[in-house]
Amino acid sequence: MMGVGPSGGSESRRAVSPVIGVVLLVAVTTILGSLVGAYSFGLIDGIVGEAAPQATFSVEQEAGQMNVTHTSGEPIPAGEFYVVGGGLAEQRWAAAGGETTDGTVQAGDSLELSPTSSDDPVRLVWRAERGDRSAVLRTIPVESTGPAAFAGSVRTGTGFGDQQFADQSYTWTGRARYGEIGNWELKVGDSLSGGAQAGRTWTSGATESFELTYDGSGTATLTVGGTTISDSVSVPQGDAVAITVRAPSRGSATAKNVRIGGAVPATDSVTAADGDKQYIVVESVGTSDGFTITGEMVFTWTGTTGKEDPGMYIDVD
Repeated sequence: MMGVGPSGGSESRRAVSPVIGVVLLVAVTTILGSLVGAYSFGLIDGIVGEAAPQATFSVEQEAGQMNVTHTSGEPIPAGEFYVVGGGLAEQRWAAAGGETTDGTVQAGDSLELSPTSSDDPVRLVWRAERGDRSAVLRTIPVESTGPAAFAGSVRTGTGFGDQQFADQSYTWTGRARYGEIGNWELKVGDSLSGGAQAGRTWTSGATESFELTYDGSGTATLTVGGTTISDSVSVPQGDAVAITVRAPSRGSATAKNVRIGGAVPATDSVTAADGDKQYIVVESVGTSDGFTITGEMVFTWTGTTGKEDPGMYIDVD
C-alpha cells in the first residue's frame, strides 16, 4: 500500500479551492440578480415603494361641471388617490365626494367636480402611503365656460333709460360724454350740478373700458380708461340701472360687453346712431347693497360735434 505524503494532500486542497470559489461566485451573482430584479419591480418592502397603478379615466365637462370616471385598469386605494388643481383645494378622491368600492377606486366609480380656474388643470395623482413615490395618472385641462348669466330682467328701447324707472328719475348717475372746452367729460354724483367731475380727450372710433362701482355705503366710483373719479351719493331707492347711449347727428355711441358683477345680462350691448338715443334697463341689480358694472364704450363722429354728442349715461335708481 502506498502512503500519501504531505505534499499530495496539499495539492488536492489546492485543486478543490478554485472550484469552491467558482461555486460561491455563481451563488453570490444569482442572489444579487434576484435582489436587483426584486428592487426593480418594487417587491422589497422598505427599499422601494409600490409601482404606480395603471388605469384609464373618461372625462365629461359641461356648464362648469367636470365628471371623472375610472373606466378600466387597476383599482386604486382611495387613501392614495388625490385630486389636485382646477382652483380647488387638494383632496383625496373620497373626501372630494368621489365614489369608492370597498375602499378602492375602480372601474365605474366616478367623481363630480366644479373647477373654478381654467388656468389650472385638474390632476389625478397617486401617492403611495409607504415611501415617497407618486405619479400623475392624468392631467385634465379645464374648459372655460365664460361668465355666468345675470338673473335680472332687461328692457331695451329708444330714449332715456331713466324715464323707464318707476319714478322716472335716477337717484344718482355716472356719465361720460364728449364735452366742450371748460365743460366736464366725466361725472359721478347725485345731480348734474354737483358731484365729482373730470376732463378727458376722446378719439373717434377708439374703444374705452368703463367701470361704475357703488360700495353699498354711500360712495360711487366711475373709471373710464385711466381716469377715475369718486363721490358721496344717496342710497339707491329702486333696484335698477339704466345705460343710455346718445349719438351725434353724424356718428354713433355704443356700450358693449356690459357685465353686472361679472355676469352677463340678457342684452349686453346697445348702440345709437345719427342723433338717436337708445337704452338698456337692467332690473334686480341689488343697487342698495353695492354693485359693479363694467363694459366698453365707443364714440364716433364726423367733423365737429357739440357737448354731450356723443355720450353714455349710467343712471341708478
